[in-house]
Amino acid sequence: MEKEIELENFDYAIINNKGSFLFLPLLYNSRYFGLLQYYNNNFIKIIEKIENRDINYSEIEKIILKDYNDLKIIYKNGWEEYKLIDNKLIYKTNKYSTLNVYFDIRYLYDIDEWGRIYNNEKNKDYVKIKFNKGDLNYEVIIKGFEIYQELNKWMKVNYNYDLYRKSPPFERYIYLPFSFYAKELEIIYKNDKENLNGKNLIENRLLSFIYDNNISAGFPWYFQEWSRDLLISLKGLYYINKDIVKNKLIEYSNYFLLDGRLKNIKNENVGNSDGIGLYIFRLFQFKDLFEKEIFDKLINNIIEKLKLFEENYLDEKLFLFKAYQNETWMDTLNRIYPIEIQFLMANAYDNLYNYTKKDEYKEKLEKIRNSIRKNYLSDYSLYDDIKNKKIRCNVFLSYYFYPKIFSNYEWENIFDYSLTHLYLKWGGISSLSIFDKEFIPYSNEDNYFKNEGKSMHNGDSWIFINNIAAIDLYNLNKEKYGNIINSILKSNERLIKMIGTLPERSSAYELKPAGALHQLWSISTYIELLNNIK
Repeated sequence: MEKEIELENFDYAIINNKGSFLFLPLLYNSRYFGLLQYYNNNFIKIIEKIENRDINYSEIEKIILKDYNDLKIIYKNGWEEYKLIDNKLIYKTNKYSTLNVYFDIRYLYDIDEWGRIYNNEKNKDYVKIKFNKGDLNYEVIIKGFEIYQELNKWMKVNYNYDLYRKSPPFERYIYLPFSFYAKELEIIYKNDKENLNGKNLIENRLLSFIYDNNISAGFPWYFQEWSRDLLISLKGLYYINKDIVKNKLIEYSNYFLLDGRLKNIKNENVGNSDGIGLYIFRLFQFKDLFEKEIFDKLINNIIEKLKLFEENYLDEKLFLFKAYQNETWMDTLNRIYPIEIQFLMANAYDNLYNYTKKDEYKEKLEKIRNSIRKNYLSDYSLYDDIKNKKIRCNVFLSYYFYPKIFSNYEWENIFDYSLTHLYLKWGGISSLSIFDKEFIPYSNEDNYFKNEGKSMHNGDSWIFINNIAAIDLYNLNKEKYGNIINSILKSNERLIKMIGTLPERSSAYELKPAGALHQLWSISTYIELLNNIK
């Protein structure tokens, strides 16, 4: 980083280094917060928190991100600093203090409290905490203290952030092995495999998702590789490492199901409705990365998968593609004929016709083009679904995937109308018209207990959509939409100043991080936007 950033958010803070994250609970805590590490081809949690008994945590004055892996928190009566260096967490404070280090070693999704075995080894210069449960055997060494006291206690902790997200359980017992008297602690944990290093904050934040051949969707709770998120993120990744893009497109050619859908998560047999369209969209966008023989093989494979997808998902009468519940990116809604999927498939037919010169693709392109104009457009309102005529942010995805359906003049009118419904006062894009009776202005997070009334797709502003909207507006008419583009850029900058990275989404009413706190497609589309506008 070129300079320090004073963060604006006092709820939590995030830093990362090679293969490790520290989601630091300040006013809010979650079972997913703490020191996390990529280990044994999975993510594990190591430390719950470090408690300084001589600091009043309710009196925070400043949070300073000194580098992407160095965080200093200043309180009225002292300060503390956290730094991640390779496989070490270094903690410093302004004076000798009583420090408690709480442990919750486990695979990140393992919330079973039984069978956890901790053993402690004591030495003059260090202590070692050993853990065993099932196939997870782990140890941590702590150095740098003056004196220590062995406590060997189990302590109950409440997770107010999980309660806010309505994602149980809301409490858990964690392990407190020692109390230390120290001004600095060096906590050494196992070194697995090194992550890539970034040259600056944003690049580092994007590279932090990459582990071995896995690219995580979001932290702290979406650490798997999701095909949709990865494909949306490929353009941003392209600016960082072109080999990643090429290798992932080859790899994903093996992940199609028998009905033509692409797998949601590469190790599971659950598909999604937009995966094949996204795959074709990116494959042709990056065709120059491939030798002709390899590209032809990929095209022949996708033509076979497209036939299966048409057999199972194409409504021949309407010539529109169907989706089943939970299969689009708006996975809490039942969208039967999602607008963005139609634009993706129009893009697919256009590219396949230009590459193969087969008239069948030209005919199908014309059919779906006519069907879109007939069924989705009313004056300059572009409906999200012909069965549910709402104004949603997917209008911006549609242009991004295939702008050729309408003329530039028509798109400007469509966007002008859409923005009156979707543009938020702080500079973001709502997921649903602010005038809709189902619009929810305040984020209610995951809302675990019911499927209806969620703000996620009924108001929340998704950061990747904001960035794609800015790319669209810039490409369509950067002079006319300059103020909106600038407001989206500033909202990204504000979020980075709040928490040091870009989250999944924000509340519609105000710019406030919501969802996963560190999200792949938010950062990758931001990098894409920055490169797009030079």
